[in-house]
This record gives sequence, C-alpha cells and structure tokens, in this order.
Amino acid sequence: MSSRRDFLKTTCGFSGVLISGSAVAALLESCTSVKFISAAEVNGVLSVNKNEFLQQSFVVVKTSALAFPVYLAKITTANSSGERENYSALFMRCTHKQCEVKPAGSVLYCPCHGSEFSTTGKVLKEPASVDLEKFPVSSDTQNIYIHLK
Repeated sequence: MSSRRDFLKTTCGFSGVLISGSAVAALLESCTSVKFISAAEVNGVLSVNKNEFLQQSFVVVKTSALAFPVYLAKITTANSSGERENYSALFMRCTHKQCEVKPAGSVLYCPCHGSEFSTTGKVLKEPASVDLEKFPVSSDTQNIYIHLK
C-alpha cells in the first residue's frame, strides 16, 4: 500500500524539493482544482471555449506549438455598467532557469529554485527577477483567443 507521500507525488507532481510551508500548502490545495485542456494552434492563435471556465477561474492550456503550457486566467472586473470579463495568458516557463511553473493556489510556483509569480505574471519571490511572458488575449461571445508571438 502506498504512503501519503507517494500518493502526493503521484497526484500532484510533488517533487520532494523542500519549499516554504505556505508554498507547500498552496500547492497541495491546488491539486484538485487544476484543469488541463488541449488547444491546437491555427495561424498563430490558440482558441479556448469560455465553457472551460464554468467552475474554475483558470485553466492550463497545452499545445504542441509551444514547449511549455499557457496559464489562462479569467479576470472579472466591475465597472459602472456591470461586470466585465478579461483574460490573462502567461507562458508557464520560469524566467530564472526556464523550468515549468506550476499553479499553486494564488501563485505560480517554480519547483526548481522556488521562484513565485502572481497570477498576472509578476515576480513575487526570487531568484527570478523578470516577470513571466504574457500573450495578448482577445475574446468573443464563445471563445478566448491566445495570440502567440
């Protein structure tokens, strides 16, 4: 029978690297809430149906067009005419040593050296000193479009 640690390694991709207690808690908290989807690149654009956001505020988009996935987050803002949906797309490659970052609660965490980024790509914790790369995003009534550079 597997131990709890083996279970966590398998289900969450936990690498056994020692990280801060808050990062561990956030990483474990996010295990069940990460939704991975695939998207094909057509003319430099990835298309994601808005229905992917019915039960979560972000998805991880995998595509053969990129070496790393894209973190796509729904950002709802209120203005005088009501709520407005915006989307943010981040390349999930750490700017420190190019490891893949992982969603961990309210941050994106690099398991290689401990860098942390906000869900808008800003560096929160070094050793990374450069924000995550962002992709331009547009949308219509049904889809979100990630414009690859």
